[in-house]
Amino acid sequence: MNPKYFAALKLLSTMFLVAVVLTFAKKALSQVHFFTFIWLQMVFACSGILVYYLFLTPTTHAAAKGQNKLQALLTLIRQKRHRKALMLILVVGFLNYLMIRWLAIFALQYLPVTTHAYLTNYVALVTMFFSAIFVKEFPNAKQWLGALIAILGLWSYFKSAPKAEELIGIVAVALTVIGLATTNILLRKLHLLSNNPFNHAQIAVIAICTGGIPLILIGLMIDIPVTSISVENWVIIALNGLIANALIMLVFSQAMQHLKAYEASLLAMSAVVFIALLAVPILEQVLVFSQMIGIALMITGIALVQRYSSS
Repeated sequence: MNPKYFAALKLLSTMFLVAVVLTFAKKALSQVHFFTFIWLQMVFACSGILVYYLFLTPTTHAAAKGQNKLQALLTLIRQKRHRKALMLILVVGFLNYLMIRWLAIFALQYLPVTTHAYLTNYVALVTMFFSAIFVKEFPNAKQWLGALIAILGLWSYFKSAPKAEELIGIVAVALTVIGLATTNILLRKLHLLSNNPFNHAQIAVIAICTGGIPLILIGLMIDIPVTSISVENWVIIALNGLIANALIMLVFSQAMQHLKAYEASLLAMSAVVFIALLAVPILEQVLVFSQMIGIALMITGIALVQRYSSS
């Protein structure tokens, strides 16, 4: 299979899994404090990505020379010629896991899960604009038309003004979208570097631990002992850490080797469709007609952008 199509298929499948765990996260947040949820999921994310890197990835060239994988990674980090690539990864980790994940879960408290996913998917358009500015990957006229159609979807989705508490969530999602678009561009710039020595697993380890470990330390200082959490909610927290944090970082990092920044982000729009379908049986949240039209406009516009993306 064409590497670009395979990367797109893998990203699409991962977005379905993310949609499943995010829908259940909305349910869990009615019983678990959002900060407790955030830092505990990062425990599973950091643990999961380290286990994957140390035991499930192929032996690297450096490791074959007598170093274990962790030593090989530390050797790469210490080399001055790799500082630019390392700084990009550190900034991605700081933004994505110390700030954006916190904002995303915070916003989920105030918004229906479908609205949350719908607004988050506009990261595709912000990424497209940022791609033109920072990476010089310019959209064409048909893609700009697609962007306009997608933006019109906002008008249909929010036929009536959002409630005051929803506005808090909307602002948090807006900040999340800007942050996600920024990390998409940084990952794209990372993979455009000619001397980037880090593979996708190493990128994920550095990024997740950069943002996750500070959150875990803060949680251990101010949120211990953890209040009673049911087995079901522990499973939801664990799956959010492993899938919505660790797995998506791995898959997205791989996808950026074959897809442009806004192409990869556009494929993530599938999450809102998956979540809209899952929210009915799990959360009993049903969309009204104007919201369906809004989602349809967004998908049409973003699909137009994807259809006419340059190869």
